[in-house]
Amino acid sequence: MIDMKRLLISILLAVTVGFSNDFVSPQDSLHWVNDSLSKNRTKLRNSPEYWIQRSNLKVQLANLIVLENGTSKKKDALIAVNETNDTISMVNGYNPEIILEAKALLDSGTTLFPNRIDIWIGKSQLYGVIDRCESQDSALSLAYGYFKKNPKKLVNGMGEKIENVDALIENEYRLAIMNYWNEENDKCVMSLAKGLNRILPKSVVAYNFLGVEHMLNNNDSALVYFNKALQFDKSDPVVLGNIAEFYFRKGDCANVKKYAGMGFARDPAMASAYSEKAKQCEERKK
Repeated sequence: MIDMKRLLISILLAVTVGFSNDFVSPQDSLHWVNDSLSKNRTKLRNSPEYWIQRSNLKVQLANLIVLENGTSKKKDALIAVNETNDTISMVNGYNPEIILEAKALLDSGTTLFPNRIDIWIGKSQLYGVIDRCESQDSALSLAYGYFKKNPKKLVNGMGEKIENVDALIENEYRLAIMNYWNEENDKCVMSLAKGLNRILPKSVVAYNFLGVEHMLNNNDSALVYFNKALQFDKSDPVVLGNIAEFYFRKGDCANVKKYAGMGFARDPAMASAYSEKAKQCEERKK
């Protein structure tokens, strides 16, 4: 399941920008906000929070199913029915049609307020909610292209300037990849790792995930990716730990011990864990 706590950094904070959070239900809140937005449309459309709040409410509604008596509950079913009585397959408990409507609202936000980096990132995260990893990769790539062309104009939801767009976009890819990793969605892990490698060819994160995926498939090319990662950070403890795991699977106890020791300075706990694996490796050979 996608961690919704991360979804749309600004969106989750948008209730502090002039909108009440004490709503009876998401449906009632949508009607209330739409009424308020209609009455103040000219004024509010000139604010990023106008688009953020509307998108946020769409996300809430995407996780609800309307009952015959007009009440609502969280969606537990795998399917839902839209307004035209078409059957909709749910994804992670969310109606994908409504999530895409929420994303479209953020499209308007980036058109009108292109320097708000959080809205760009939010669009990518919405694709992640419904496991559209290829679209998520495209959204992040598009965002990065704009960020690189306008590095001095970018601000987050707090109005703070963004100094390092490479680090920001790499972290967004990493978080997205981890979500798919936790879902055991190897196809999307590979898709996003390749996407990150394409736009940031020196990304240790990208090479590490590519290496892990190859290792899980018993492909010795894993070591090529891990060594490539070490070219850009020779003491990254995660990469060193994965190389130790690679050799553990091969029964190469000496290299398990070697790479576990190399990671000790930056992550003693991980290094100790792989040192124990080196002992297990030796015991296994007896």
